[in-house]
Amino acid sequence: MSKRLKALKCRIAAVVTCFVAIFLVISTTPTNRTRRIALQSYSHRSRDLLRTTTAPTSSAPKAYVITPTYQRPTQEADLLRLCYTLMQAPHVRWIIVEDSDDKTELVQRITKECKVPDITHLVARTRLLANESHRGVTQRNTGLAWVRHNVLPSSRAGGVYFADDDNTYDLRVFDVVRNTTKISVWKMGIVSGLLEEGPVCVNGKVIGWRTGFSPKRKYPIDMAAFAVGLDLLAQVSGANFSHTSKTGHLETDFITLFNVSSPDITTAPDGNCSRVLAWHTKTVLPEVDGTPVFVVNSERQEDRAEKLQ
Repeated sequence: MSKRLKALKCRIAAVVTCFVAIFLVISTTPTNRTRRIALQSYSHRSRDLLRTTTAPTSSAPKAYVITPTYQRPTQEADLLRLCYTLMQAPHVRWIIVEDSDDKTELVQRITKECKVPDITHLVARTRLLANESHRGVTQRNTGLAWVRHNVLPSSRAGGVYFADDDNTYDLRVFDVVRNTTKISVWKMGIVSGLLEEGPVCVNGKVIGWRTGFSPKRKYPIDMAAFAVGLDLLAQVSGANFSHTSKTGHLETDFITLFNVSSPDITTAPDGNCSRVLAWHTKTVLPEVDGTPVFVVNSERQEDRAEKLQ
């Protein structure tokens, strides 16, 4: 009798253990609802990482983003990528300046379809003299002229940023630009043979520069690694880029025109310039041989012709 009782107890214990295991599996397996909640939570966290540091109000200053562009095989892809970036950045006016005598159909279509609320499309053909070699100078100066004529008479809240169409940008950089009063600087990624280039900052002060090119420049910095406040731009009406600047000196020559001192320079995104805010990714031109293969009914024409002979 005792053996049967022990066997019965063992069976009951095994059944209980089995039910407990099943319960634990069910309770810990995510349902569709819990999966959705988890995905939504992850999505919110991801958006928070990309969200700008402050929530702008309707009266918030703007970032005026000047982008020179020119015809090439990757132009559409580059402009679309920048469009999708700027669509997520609040209070931005995108000023696209084509290196052309007339507005091209491609850029007109992109400006029409892009959902950035404020876009200005300008044209300015580059005409270089014998001693000039810089692409983009005419377009950047045209963008500056537009800002001076259309913005500065009524507003000096915000900043100007020169964003080439083939770079990659952290959304927080546009928040920095909007809140720039004089000059803001930050680190740039993948430039001058370095993973990071730009200011070395300690407690809000620039104490030096890390660069892989021409270290004797006063401001050894990339075009996409600084912003100029509208108020400062209004004070120096003749500040433009120069076609006669030496190679790699466009930025330092331009910033020098504002005669800023160290206290006038704002370090970003914090006092120690702790993060890269833009990357000089620079799209590589594809090799296109221009010899398409036409397909009819899933067969190449040459194969079809052979069968007909």
